[in-house]
Amino acid sequence: MPAIPFKLHGLMVPVLFCSVSFPATALGLTLAEAEQRALARNPVLSATVAAADAAEGDARQAGLLPNPELSYNRENLGNDNLTGLDGPASTWILSQRLGLAGQRGARRDSARSEAVAARVRLQHQRDLLLAEVRASWVAVLAAQQRVAFADELGQVALNTHDAVAGQVKAGKVSPVELTRLDVAAAVLQRRSQQAAQSLVVARQKLASLQGLSAPDFGLLPDQLPAVRLLPSPDVIAQASQANPVLKEAEAVTRSREAGLQEARGRRFPDITLSVGQTQYEDAGEAAWQMGVSVPLPLFDRNQGATQAAQARLIEARAQAEAVAQGLQAELNSLYSQVRMLGLQLTTFEKTVLPSSEEAFSAISKGYRFGKFGLLDVLDAQRAFIDTRFDYLDTLTEYHRQRNQLDALLGLTQENPL
Repeated sequence: MPAIPFKLHGLMVPVLFCSVSFPATALGLTLAEAEQRALARNPVLSATVAAADAAEGDARQAGLLPNPELSYNRENLGNDNLTGLDGPASTWILSQRLGLAGQRGARRDSARSEAVAARVRLQHQRDLLLAEVRASWVAVLAAQQRVAFADELGQVALNTHDAVAGQVKAGKVSPVELTRLDVAAAVLQRRSQQAAQSLVVARQKLASLQGLSAPDFGLLPDQLPAVRLLPSPDVIAQASQANPVLKEAEAVTRSREAGLQEARGRRFPDITLSVGQTQYEDAGEAAWQMGVSVPLPLFDRNQGATQAAQARLIEARAQAEAVAQGLQAELNSLYSQVRMLGLQLTTFEKTVLPSSEEAFSAISKGYRFGKFGLLDVLDAQRAFIDTRFDYLDTLTEYHRQRNQLDALLGLTQENPL
């Protein structure tokens, strides 16, 4: 199993991932590869692609003319008494149904708008998937560091236990000190187990996003990504106006408007034009015929469909307004959360983490010279663990929300392989 050097108190200690196993044929997976695998295999995205293709097919079908109809009829067969014009006759008729009042155009516009909405929905789903893969990637990296850190501290605790045991044997300290160390070791072991479990869960989540039932990759090679600058207010304003969710709502509204136009047009029935010829076989004569067929709109004037189309248009406009308001609120919340988490991470990296490590190092060294008691060492160790784990939790949450913000703004770009 691979070892990761982890710096503590100026020493480089090799740490083995003893509590988490990897597949025998584990892959060295990069973030770009994980993204490409997710785009190719994720079942939710595949379903969205199929839905967009279906909408394109519906739009294509809606623009087609109805097929003409050809009928053939043969009369007066088997009666020898009928001759001349009353004798056997063959008739063929070609009919074509014609839509009036722009019904086909409205139907086509409605279907095209639905196709646009489906394509926008697909792009948004791709952005969300990439954001989720990147957040999951960071979660795995953070979980790996938790495991490494907990394992290293476990080794430090073991060395401390051996040193105190020697002091107890020499009669320099009370045996109670060993009991305190045992309690601290049990707490540390629980944190180590939680770290190992969080790594298993994070790896499974990353695998499922790639359409896998179980992870087929090993230790992720990348370092934890740094905090990124937030986009400027102008960029956010422009991107929010082009947000895929807003575009989808607008496309759905246009589809409902075209649907209402089509429903109103259906109050006027389609007419059917026909042309044909009758061939009188005995007489050797032929006669042309023309016809027009028009349904009489006495009972069904498409009243119910028109009412439903009006209601759907009202619904679509209300939903578009709700989407716009909800999007703005979500963007404001995400922006403030990401900004706050970024400031917290800066404080962690510049102040909290160095201070907690220095305090632990100083108190541990002072304990060996009798300047501090064991309780001081254990308190410093607990603070060191808590700050390191809190930092990794904050970093994971920062990248989750930052990637979500990019997805909402449509700023998510695929990593090149």
